[in-house]
Amino acid sequence: MTPLDKVKTLIEYAKCGMGICQIYKLDADNPGDLYLPKSLALGGGIANSSIIPFAGNLLIRSIKGRIKTFGAFGNNGTCKNMLNLEIIDLPECTSFYVPYGFGGCTKLHTVKLPKLSVFNSIATFDSCIGLKYLELGTLSEMSNQALLRCTELETVVVGKDTTASLYLHYSVYLTQECLHNIIDNLADMTGRTAPTLQIGSNNIAKLTDEYKTKLSNKNWNLA
Repeated sequence: MTPLDKVKTLIEYAKCGMGICQIYKLDADNPGDLYLPKSLALGGGIANSSIIPFAGNLLIRSIKGRIKTFGAFGNNGTCKNMLNLEIIDLPECTSFYVPYGFGGCTKLHTVKLPKLSVFNSIATFDSCIGLKYLELGTLSEMSNQALLRCTELETVVVGKDTTASLYLHYSVYLTQECLHNIIDNLADMTGRTAPTLQIGSNNIAKLTDEYKTKLSNKNWNLA
């Protein structure tokens, strides 16, 4: 590790510590911003780690950082009902397995996981009725209930050459631009088993004939 790397690591841990200090103040008018350093691995979930040893913490406004692994033990609702949580922004996270983890986080409006390729934990964002924007990587797998009751989604971004069936039918508010961009980024599955883009009739009606044809030519089912 170079001296510069050491300095960057110290800065990351300082940001993490400052966020934790704010969270532990339990100031409902000023929730904390939790920063998770690159070298940290929360294989047991944020509520089961030494970072935040109490589940259901309501006083975290954002979860950010360069962490690569964010997980949970079983179906324990790791960060459930964190009523002040607004943003999850983990640009380097490649493993995000949190079944029921963020259920009921009703103020959560933005989730950015641009390197995530497997989105298979059930009901990850169950009933996150404030969620508007979701960014994922090039998906190879997605649970059909990962976005259960996420009724207000407007924009979902997936990486180029996504091969996973996508289950986005819980919201009728996906924009035409979002839907067309998704189709542009889907892999050509000609000669392979056709995946499904499940968006529901309201969203299907927003697609132009050109994009319906493009989806069909890529050997995808539309539902």
